[in-house]
Amino acid sequence: MEGGYTLVTAAQPLADNGLSPVGLSPVQLGPKEGLALVYGTVISAGAAALAMHEAHHLAVLHGGNFQARSLTSATEKTRSAIQTIGRMLFTQCTEIINPATSQGLPPNLVSEEPSSSFAMKAVDLMVAALQFGLGFLANRVDSHVQTAEMGNQALSSLALISARYTHTAVDVLSQLAAAQLLALCQALDLRLMMWRFLGEVSPGFMEETMALLKAMGVMDVMCQDQHLSDLWILFLARLEETVRMDAQPRFNSIAKSLIPYLIDLAHFPLPSAFDSPRQSLSSELFLEHIVSYNESLAAHCLNAHHLTRETYFSHHDATPFLGSASKRMYGYIRYTLKRKRKRASQGGEGRARRWVIT
Repeated sequence: MEGGYTLVTAAQPLADNGLSPVGLSPVQLGPKEGLALVYGTVISAGAAALAMHEAHHLAVLHGGNFQARSLTSATEKTRSAIQTIGRMLFTQCTEIINPATSQGLPPNLVSEEPSSSFAMKAVDLMVAALQFGLGFLANRVDSHVQTAEMGNQALSSLALISARYTHTAVDVLSQLAAAQLLALCQALDLRLMMWRFLGEVSPGFMEETMALLKAMGVMDVMCQDQHLSDLWILFLARLEETVRMDAQPRFNSIAKSLIPYLIDLAHFPLPSAFDSPRQSLSSELFLEHIVSYNESLAAHCLNAHHLTRETYFSHHDATPFLGSASKRMYGYIRYTLKRKRKRASQGGEGRARRWVIT
C-alpha cells in the first residue's frame, strides 16, 4: 500500500515497488473495469453518485419520462464495475485458501492439522456465493423497459430499479471485501508462524546434519557448507510440497526425502583439489547413521512446530512485518473488531471439532 514498506529477500523497499522483483505491479482500477461511466462524462459520474446515495431524489427525475435514462446507464456501469472488482477479490481470496496456489500456506488456512481442521472453508464458500450474487446483480435493467400510462410513457428509464440493485451490489461487495480481509489476516499470521518455525528449526537442522556429514567422513569445510545448503534447499522444497499433510507424517516424509541425497553423497568422491580424505563407512554403520538422523530430524521438526504454534497462539502479532497502511487495517480487524485467529478445539471423544476465537 502507498506509504508503507514490504519485505523482499531481506530488503525493505517501498510497498509501491515491492512487486517489481517478481515482475508484477499494483492493481489500479481504471476505465477497463467499467469505471468510465457513459463516455466518462462528469454528469454520468454525478448521476451514479446520486443514484447510490440519494436514491429518493430519483422520483423527480422519473417524472420526466425517459430523461433519467443516463442515470440508468450510469448505475448499470457501476454495477458492472462492482462485479469486476468482486471478481478480483474472489480470485485473490481463493488463491490464498487453495494450497496449490498459496506458495506454502496450508489448505483452508488452517493452523492445526489439515485432516481435522477447516478454518476458512466457510469463507471460501461465502465468497463464492457472494460473487454469484454480484454476477446476477450485474445484469442489465434497461432490457426490461415497457410502455406505461397507456402508451404516454413510451420509454421509461427504470432508474429507480437500477439504483436499488446497485445499492444492493455495493452491500454484497462490502461483505466480500470483509471476508477477504479476514482471510488475509489469517494468511499473514500463518506466514509469520512459518518464518518463526524456520528460525526455530534451522539451528537444530544444521547441527544434526553437520554431525552426520562428519560421521560420513566429509571433513572439508567448503564441502560441508555446500551439502548443508543443498540439504536445506531440499528441506524447504519438501516443506512446501507436503503442506496438505498432518504434522507428524509430514515431517517424517520430509526427513525421508533427504535420504536419496545422502546415499548419493556416500558414493560421491571428493574433488582432487581437496586434500582431506574421506573415511570409509561400512554399509551397516552408514544405515545406522541415516536412521538415527531421520528419526532425530523428524522429532526436532515436530517439537519446533508445536512450540512455534502454541507460542504464536498466545502472542500473535504480525504488525511489525507490515507497512503503515496494512498495519492499520490488520490492527483494526484483529484488535478493534476483536477478530482473532481461528483454531479448532476438540470437544471430546467422537465429537466434531468446534471453532473458538483465540
